[in-house]
Amino acid sequence: MAGAAAVGLYSIGLKYLDGLNIIPSMFTMAIFPLMSRFARDASGNLHRSYIISLRLLTILSLPIAMAVTFLATPLVFLVGGAQYLNIPGEFHVFGQTIPYMGGADLAFQVIIWSIPIGFVNSVTQYVLIAVNQQHTLTRTFILGVVFNVVGNLILIPSFGYVGAAAATIMSEVALLIPFYLIVRRHVGTVPWLRVFAAPVISVAAMGIITFALVRLGVNAWLAVSVGLAVYAVMLVITGAFRGDDMQQVLRALPVGPLKRLLPAAG
Repeated sequence: MAGAAAVGLYSIGLKYLDGLNIIPSMFTMAIFPLMSRFARDASGNLHRSYIISLRLLTILSLPIAMAVTFLATPLVFLVGGAQYLNIPGEFHVFGQTIPYMGGADLAFQVIIWSIPIGFVNSVTQYVLIAVNQQHTLTRTFILGVVFNVVGNLILIPSFGYVGAAAATIMSEVALLIPFYLIVRRHVGTVPWLRVFAAPVISVAAMGIITFALVRLGVNAWLAVSVGLAVYAVMLVITGAFRGDDMQQVLRALPVGPLKRLLPAAG
C-alpha cells in the first residue's frame, strides 16, 4: 500500500486518540497542585499519590482500549465512512507475502492500546515537573521521536499502516522506560504488579465476556456494554479502589462521582 494511503488509514484512529488524550491531561492538571505540595515534604505522599494516580488512569484506560477493540469498525465508519473499511492489504515478513483484509479499523484496534501507556506517561511527566526534573523531559521526548521515526521506517514497509500503529505503541514504551528510571531515582520505585493486577484481571474478564457475546451474534455495542458492567464488578471484587491513600487523590479531582467510589475513611 502506498505511503500516503497508509497514513490516511492510520490517521482515522489518531482523531479519536487526540480526543481521548484530553482525559489524562485534565486528570494531571487537577492533581498537579497536590503533587507539587507533596514534593516539598519528605513524608512519601508524592510517591503514594503517584502510584494511586497510575492505578486510576490504568483503571480508566484499559476498558477504553478493550471497548475500541470491539467497536473500531462502527467508530471508523462514523468518522470516515465505508471507504476506510474492508481494504485488501499485504504483510511482508521474512520474504513471505501474507494477504489480509483490513482498513482503518484494524489500525485503530492496534493503536488504541497505546493509551494505557500514554496515560501513564502523561501523569509521570507532571511528577517529574513537580520534583524539578523538567529539564529531563526534552531529552526523553527527543528519544521518543527518534524511536518513532526509526520504528516507522522499519515497520511500515512490511506492515503498512498496522506497522505505523505498532510503532506508536513502541514509542510510548520508549518514553516510559527513561521516565521510570528518573522517577525511581527522584520519587521512588513503582510496584507495577499492585498498580496493574486488578485492572488487568478485570479487563481480561471484560474482553472474554464481550468476545463470547459477539461470537454468539450479540450486537457489538450491547456486548461491550455488558463487558463494561463485568469490568466494574471485577474492579470491586479485586479491590481496585481499596486504600486510604486513594481518597486523597480522588478528593483533588473535580469529578464528584469518583469520590464516592471509596468507603468512608475510618
